[in-house]
Amino acid sequence: MHILVIDDNAQIRKMLSSYLIKNGHTVETANDGKQGWHLIKNMSSEYDLVFTDIKMPVMNGLELLEKIREKDLDIPVIIMTGYAVIELTLKAFKLGAYDFLTKPFEFKPLLATLDKIESIKATKQELVNIAEFYSATLSFTIPSRIKLLKSLIPTIQSHFKPLCELHRTDSHAIASCLFEAVKNAIVYGNLEMDPGLKEQSIDRFNDTIIERETDPRYSHKKVHLKAELNSDQLKFEVEDQGPGFDTSQLPRYDDSMKTLPSERGIFLVMSSMDEVTWNETGNRITMIKRFR
Repeated sequence: MHILVIDDNAQIRKMLSSYLIKNGHTVETANDGKQGWHLIKNMSSEYDLVFTDIKMPVMNGLELLEKIREKDLDIPVIIMTGYAVIELTLKAFKLGAYDFLTKPFEFKPLLATLDKIESIKATKQELVNIAEFYSATLSFTIPSRIKLLKSLIPTIQSHFKPLCELHRTDSHAIASCLFEAVKNAIVYGNLEMDPGLKEQSIDRFNDTIIERETDPRYSHKKVHLKAELNSDQLKFEVEDQGPGFDTSQLPRYDDSMKTLPSERGIFLVMSSMDEVTWNETGNRITMIKRFR
């Protein structure tokens, strides 16, 4: 991918750029939002992804994201943030930020985020010209295998992207929420993974997921997904066959938070969608994005 990295800290620019280049990406850098906006404005079709610090002189990351959305540029934007800027980070998600990295960040989870972006990239649809008259209901039942998301999410995104373009809404951010919801249904629902194991060892956590995908005790369980798409809103229901969970125990995802959560899935969904609800048993999530 062709990636733009924007940060006023030269060390972070160099460190992140070197890592991205090492993993096969082409990288350009800017030392503040104004310089970054100049590059985006003149080369918007060239960038597949933008990393931007949220606190910078001249033009901060939030102001930059506002400009990107004002110009209807369909570029995924990942915010680089510290623990002290929760309120700004939440505002960024309301503007359609794709994901976040917490400083100081680890590179291993970053690879998963880059893989997710590449997996949900969708080609531009000619349907945008008639999207005002478009509606569709999609239904999928898939086995509990994470690799299927690389095909599932782009397929669904190809249906709602024209609607997003019509209403100047970032389809990448919505696809990211859908990805996280289905992944959580597989990992924590059907495969019944313990979140605590991820904190102990991410390698062991990932190895256990692979083992359980073929373990008869878990592999028979399915994820059901229904999408209702029209020019007023996008509605997604994701249901797993796991034991569910007590949704009343979920933390509050607002500017009262002292730190950003390490488990990003539900945080991304709650921050980006207009309405998020669960059924009584906690094994079905309903997400709604309204067009304004």
